[in-house]
Amino acid sequence: MVAQPRGGCAVQDRKWSRRKVLKVSAVSAAATLFAEPLVAAAPPATEVTSALVEAARKEGKVSFYTALELNVAERLSRMFEAKYPGLAVRVIVKGHPGYSGAIMTATFVLARDLGWSYLEKLAQQKVMQVQSAADPPKKILLGERAIMADGNDYNLVLLKDQGKPVEVVYPTEGSPLIIVPSGIFQGAPNPNAARLFQSFFFSAEGQQLLVDGFAHRSFHALIKEKAGHTPLSTLKLLKADPAAVQAQSEEIKARYAKVFGV
Repeated sequence: MVAQPRGGCAVQDRKWSRRKVLKVSAVSAAATLFAEPLVAAAPPATEVTSALVEAARKEGKVSFYTALELNVAERLSRMFEAKYPGLAVRVIVKGHPGYSGAIMTATFVLARDLGWSYLEKLAQQKVMQVQSAADPPKKILLGERAIMADGNDYNLVLLKDQGKPVEVVYPTEGSPLIIVPSGIFQGAPNPNAARLFQSFFFSAEGQQLLVDGFAHRSFHALIKEKAGHTPLSTLKLLKADPAAVQAQSEEIKARYAKVFGV
């Protein structure tokens, strides 16, 4: 696998305390979706050679299983196909069990750093519950809610770029860092095509597309952030150990369901 609603007042401050915002009965925490190197030592980079490209073309196709939104995955895939004619990318979109792995990770770090009391106070504010991390910005745009408490920041950033009356607030306590890993399945039927796609995905070209076109973030050294977007270096990030999240996932889901009554 390799806001603000119509007719309202935009939130102007970019950095508020979560506890301060809770006192005025609203809270906004933008979760961020990144591609970040794993903590464990990565395998050595594989050079994209003519032999690899030829071997990939003989295989003809690669399947791209991803939690990225469909329009993002499709754009990335079409760019790859244009770069390497004769290769086709099949996108099958995969969601995380329990609806959203991004929200699971965000809940883990918020409960760890702010305590369950923060979520308990939030639950008292008649919060609308949705499934995907991409859903809260859509509710803001439709005017169904004035503020979102988690989700992703990049959809709101894109809406603001389009001139929509929205604002992204990055809390002073920090924003949850959601890692988007990518790898090749052992025993993949088209390993050379997969290796070529993986190389493209993490190339400056592929990562810059995600940053420029979809307001994602990247740790690639050659990537330039889009003008007007809050630089990643200025944000306090709340990081999570994936093993710890997995170990506590069932406990978190059960307690969250009890606190929010869903």
